[in-house]
Amino acid sequence: MSRYHDLARAMAGLDKPVVAAIDGVAYGAGLSLALWADIVLVSERVRMAMVFHRIGLVPDVGAWYTLPRVVGLQRAKELIYSAREFGAQEALSMNLALEAHPPEALRARALEIAHSFEGASAVAMSLSKRALQASLQTDLEAMLDMEASAQAVAGSSSYTREAVRRFAAREPAQFRWPARSS
Repeated sequence: MSRYHDLARAMAGLDKPVVAAIDGVAYGAGLSLALWADIVLVSERVRMAMVFHRIGLVPDVGAWYTLPRVVGLQRAKELIYSAREFGAQEALSMNLALEAHPPEALRARALEIAHSFEGASAVAMSLSKRALQASLQTDLEAMLDMEASAQAVAGSSSYTREAVRRFAAREPAQFRWPARSS
């Protein structure tokens, strides 16, 4: 369990967005690991399950922490207690996945999203990731204080100066989320 806990801590500590592409089966620890990703894409043939109770175990890799935050407490209870399998459309409907793609298009889309972050502000992304991780256990006033501090740091970056210059010059932004192809 120590290795799984180290892995969960390492995933939680990453300051850059993590994009996961899941194709095929993500049962147990595989699904638990995917829950740490910031963006989850699945193939249309994906099969997922919090399978632990089928074999008399409990969720690992921090899933008791991540799953309720991703799908809500009631749905997390149902997925853990039942150990049932679900597919791409249900993963989308419960906000566990952002997009579903044909298997042959999944990797390209995941890479497209991941590469789009190369043009983003590393400072703003890191600050946003930290704030979002804290948001569900932090009160409004503390979040507003965090926002003010983070905005001061991000606003003083060379990235922001360049972004403002580009905007004024009507040049394309450095960071653009890739449109989803139909």
